[in-house]
Amino acid sequence: MASSAEGALWEDYVQALSEIAAVPAASIRRESSITDDLGIDSLGIVELAVTLIERFKAVGMERALGDTDWSELTVGGAFDRYVVPAVREAERRTGITK
Repeated sequence: MASSAEGALWEDYVQALSEIAAVPAASIRRESSITDDLGIDSLGIVELAVTLIERFKAVGMERALGDTDWSELTVGGAFDRYVVPAVREAERRTGITK
């Protein structure tokens, strides 16, 4: 995934977080805590995973729901650990890039 594509993906991801957390996208930083800073609870985490699957065809996001302590994960950490790899896998499987 090229860096410009990853930048666009980051912006889409932040927009999704903004909608779910009901906070301005401009206030979301890589180091923001998903649960503490954005106030996203366990239901919001499920909503985030579903949103990522629908928007980005992010395969494998359902695994992140069960094996992650979201209270210790930052916005950037979740992006690097789950979003980018899931989108890359979807691109590999379909041949379509985001």
